Amino acid sequence: MAGILGESGYSVCDECLRMARIEREWENEQCAEERLICPYCESSIDDPWYYDEDDEEVVCPECKRTFELEITTVRTYRTKRRIEDMPDGWNGGEL
Repeated sequence: MAGILGESGYSVCDECLRMARIEREWENEQCAEERLICPYCESSIDDPWYYDEDDEEVVCPECKRTFELEITTVRTYRTKRRIEDMPDGWNGGEL
């Protein structure tokens, strides 16, 4: 971190920028996708429900390369009152 003309900031050397770019391109991580996408050829893999949470690696049916897989599950909840627990004479208005 350095100050330039009274402003704080930082600089990164060209080699560090190059290595960061190579790492990002090498990983080609596909995050939080609703589709299963090969990080090499970027093809969408049909029938992703075939894989389960125990599968750690997948072979792409298109390019035949193996890549790592992490399956995350999102839960949603819906709640509602039970009608039988509402007070006698309740007509649908506020309690």
